[in-house]
Amino acid sequence: MLFSRLWAFSFAAAVVYGRKSVVLDRRNSIPIDFVHSDVTPAEQRLNLRINLAQRDLPGLETVLNAASFPDSSLYGQWLSKEQVGSFVRPTEETTSAVAQWLAAHGIASTPLTHAGDWVSFTVPVSKANEMLNADFNIFTHVPSGKQSIRTLAYVVPAELAPHINLIAPTTSFSRPMRAGPMFTASNGVVPTPEAPPRPVATL
Repeated sequence: MLFSRLWAFSFAAAVVYGRKSVVLDRRNSIPIDFVHSDVTPAEQRLNLRINLAQRDLPGLETVLNAASFPDSSLYGQWLSKEQVGSFVRPTEETTSAVAQWLAAHGIASTPLTHAGDWVSFTVPVSKANEMLNADFNIFTHVPSGKQSIRTLAYVVPAELAPHINLIAPTTSFSRPMRAGPMFTASNGVVPTPEAPPRPVATL
């Protein structure tokens, strides 16, 4: 049933949106340790994050590489936070395009980074499905029982595609981190690791 909806998604994206929209990301199946659990309630709120296209990532990589090589005249000249921001900060065109798209859906975003290359917004699942032509559902990570709301694909307007790297969480299925082993003493107390011995000064 889920995969028939994925096929329907691809068909709808091609027929309804035609060349005016682009499938920004899509996966053919869910990871083997996840199962589809339920349909997400339409009123469920989703917090989504948009990674806007950065201004000049190749330029940033060039400068960082130069600062790393002893033979370079820029060796050891690391960039400040402001200098890094000048490379990753989206162009005004990108920022404006994304803001106008969100505003057209009645959405205001919140910047997440100083450079403005990440923004977030919260909408009901029904709105997220509408604006991204997505199908957000509830999936369960079987070993842990943890549930996540994800879609197998999503669409953005074609003119917006060059301005957006990704929208998350959407098609990425994260596995919960496993906690390290914990040992409990017979009296029920979790022992605290002893501090290493302090070095003894020698004369």
